[in-house]
Amino acid sequence: MSLAAFIAVAGIAIAVPPPAHVNRAEMLIRFPEIDATDLTEADRPALLAAASRLELVGPFDVVELSAGDACDAMALDVPALLELLRKLFSASHDAPPLADALRLPSSAACHAARDFCRGLARGWSLRADWEADRAGSLRAAAAEADRYADFWDAAGYAASEGGPWHNRRVSLAACRDLIGREAWAAGQLPDLAPFDLLTSRSR
Repeated sequence: MSLAAFIAVAGIAIAVPPPAHVNRAEMLIRFPEIDATDLTEADRPALLAAASRLELVGPFDVVELSAGDACDAMALDVPALLELLRKLFSASHDAPPLADALRLPSSAACHAARDFCRGLARGWSLRADWEADRAGSLRAAAAEADRYADFWDAAGYAASEGGPWHNRRVSLAACRDLIGREAWAAGQLPDLAPFDLLTSRSR
């Protein structure tokens, strides 16, 4: 299906269209139904510019993807590049924007919280093995500490400024899903550790 036909069928109205080549590049990424057999190497910059606007690739990713003589997975021709960008968009189109990472502590602080919570979980799990009368509550506390650790593990990657944009946004989506969309939208992040459980289980 051509781009014009796709727009006509979908009833898409663009009030203030961007330059035609950029608009087409973004549409090609968003909608795999659109025929792209006419793409050439000259379309690479427009594809990468559109991917950057969609927060699929950052500046460092663009440099690698732009290198025609790059090695390994980055040595992609234009059709393969489009296929990759379509996969990235499909995997992250519902993910929060990168700007949401600004609400998180530093990556180092997130990883420290993750390690602390993992330690709590291991300690409570061990205690459950020899404190039979409290085993159930201790295992529940360990599971809760692990949930905190899962959140701060994802947050640590999302907060890493040098990480690939797509991966950071997927990590932001994991954070959002762990605490719920309403809490995420309201900026209600969990504590760095389950301090209420820590106080009650220390006795």
